[in-house]
Amino acid sequence: MKTHRSIKQQKKIKQQRERKRLAQEKKKLEREIPKSLTGDKAEENKRHSWKSWKARSNNDKVELTCALPMYRAKDIGWLALESLCRQEDIDFKWELSIIEEEEECMGEDAILHYKKRLEEVGCVNISYKLLDEWVPLCQKWCSIAQESDSFGYLLVAADCYSHPKRLAQTSRLLQDYEWVQSKLGPFYNIENNSQSIYDRNLGRAAKHPCSLNMSTRTELMKEVPFGIRRRSVDGWIYDKISLYLGREPLVGYNESDDWKRGVDTNGFNNISVGRGQKLIKKPEPPFRDPMEGEPAILEEVVPLDIYERIISLKEDALKRIGFIEHGIGEE
Repeated sequence: MKTHRSIKQQKKIKQQRERKRLAQEKKKLEREIPKSLTGDKAEENKRHSWKSWKARSNNDKVELTCALPMYRAKDIGWLALESLCRQEDIDFKWELSIIEEEEECMGEDAILHYKKRLEEVGCVNISYKLLDEWVPLCQKWCSIAQESDSFGYLLVAADCYSHPKRLAQTSRLLQDYEWVQSKLGPFYNIENNSQSIYDRNLGRAAKHPCSLNMSTRTELMKEVPFGIRRRSVDGWIYDKISLYLGREPLVGYNESDDWKRGVDTNGFNNISVGRGQKLIKKPEPPFRDPMEGEPAILEEVVPLDIYERIISLKEDALKRIGFIEHGIGEE
């Protein structure tokens, strides 16, 4: 019994040390945040401050924050916004927070075009921040978290179409879990009009802690330090939350079949050249061909108007792939 207590005490001490180290790392990295994120300089405050458009009273409690960082998303950002406008079974208040650089940005006017439709499905606040310098994706996630006072935090990708039940089902799952995600999901490759299925159980994905449609609790996301991570950002976030907790977060999987009504796209993502190569010909793990009962073509996943807009992007997607091969790469 004495040995057992000693092991427990050693584990507790180790966890305390890890938390202290994480707090020190967070403080150090926050001193290195680009001015465009903090707006520390007086002359930059107006330009780089958050803009908000609210449709709520100060007493409304926001259940979820949909965090949508974008980069060079003028041609694809509409996809994420359309999917949020078409959410179903919403019986709570949620907010949308967007941060992007000026370069080929979607822009404030284009985003506000969706305001009325977003409000109709429970969105009570749209926050927007425009940057004049590039910053790593991880810092955008963290910046949004620091501005949020919600219970849940959804990681939304600009080039993905969230299935219509994502918000409602995630809200319920986060009551019992600290990290929520999906094991399966369609992946559409714009370059060659092909569709594969991401399967968490295949290849290295089975050992990676993260998959698709990820979310966590906002209070945990606030503890993630402003880092400079450029690749595997979702796994990095997961690891930082684990360090803060002193254990891995309690993970819940969305087991519904609604994943079949959402899609991730490849062609405008600014990242992961290797991922595209796994989709071009015969899919390689963690991707596979659709099985019976799974959507084999894009028309089986998204509404017709969305399908037509996506397939019209092929020429621009080919240009973007050239940019990724020679430009900034982050994940």
